[in-house]
Amino acid sequence: MAHGKDAYFAIDDTGATLRNISPYVNSTDVEYSQDLHDDTCYGAIGHSFAGGLTNGRITISGLWNDTADVGSRTVFKGLRNHPTPVDFEWGPEGSGSGAEKITGTCLVESYTESAPVADLVSFTASIQISGAVTDGTFSA
Repeated sequence: MAHGKDAYFAIDDTGATLRNISPYVNSTDVEYSQDLHDDTCYGAIGHSFAGGLTNGRITISGLWNDTADVGSRTVFKGLRNHPTPVDFEWGPEGSGSGAEKITGTCLVESYTESAPVADLVSFTASIQISGAVTDGTFSA
């Protein structure tokens, strides 16, 4: 059983360099879905469906950080209006050898910064997966 504290998330910056932003992330939700097409015909007493194209969305949040090259704000500042999909890696168990790795390309749909008076500055990014994802494992 994996623990969320070990999770890993990396995303390419606008220069196509994979940036590990895990040190600034405290929550990642990955949603996988597919289009469903109603293929019900006359005489049926219930709907039937055929599967279609896959889809997915990632919501990531954490602590705001403007460290050069790798900080959460630094990376997302460039991606929030970037028109071309970039690569991502997601490791729910971390990035150690043999851990599950999900990779694909994505576009940052939205990026929000929040600065409540009695708490730390944080961020949330909504990321649209573009194309298919690939399941694999991290190697040493």
